[in-house]
Amino acid sequence: MLLLLFSGFFLLAPEFLIVGIADLAANLLSANPMPRSIFAYHSVCLIPIFTIATIYGVKRIPFKKIRQPIVILPGLILSVNLIWGYLYAPLPLPGSFNYWAPRPFANWKDPKVAAIRSAIDENDSLSVQNNIAAHFSQREKLYLFPSKVGETDFIILRLESPTSNVNNIPEKYISRRKDILGTLDSHL
Repeated sequence: MLLLLFSGFFLLAPEFLIVGIADLAANLLSANPMPRSIFAYHSVCLIPIFTIATIYGVKRIPFKKIRQPIVILPGLILSVNLIWGYLYAPLPLPGSFNYWAPRPFANWKDPKVAAIRSAIDENDSLSVQNNIAAHFSQREKLYLFPSKVGETDFIILRLESPTSNVNNIPEKYISRRKDILGTLDSHL
């Protein structure tokens, strides 16, 4: 899917792809399904390489045979990217795959946080999970979980999942579930 975003033009300049062969091979040959996924961050390093190869690949197209190359090529690449962006956006859009299925987390005052803040003394030390640490940032002894776990007075965690797409392991990997760290739920 990553390669489709460049509409195949990178293939016209293969010498520019040599730099990314090791990274691409590591991702594609991994036993872990996460690096092979377009939704993972592992392919980010390849994007500039494919972009440069695409630019030089487009430069090699004999434009004398094509009537409106300025309109056709950018329009094609833009159309492909808009379609893929819509289909794979992490949003509940009609017809999209909504792979991450994010849950809305409101930034307004949470009554649970207020109850926790009122139950602890302002001088107590805390080890707080990153997704809730901002609510406790006005104190002297604050550590990001799991730092200082054995030394703090309280540990505060918000265990709600940021996604509704948990247990998303592919069927063929179910038997190896405990060995695979590349699933969305293992990251949670």
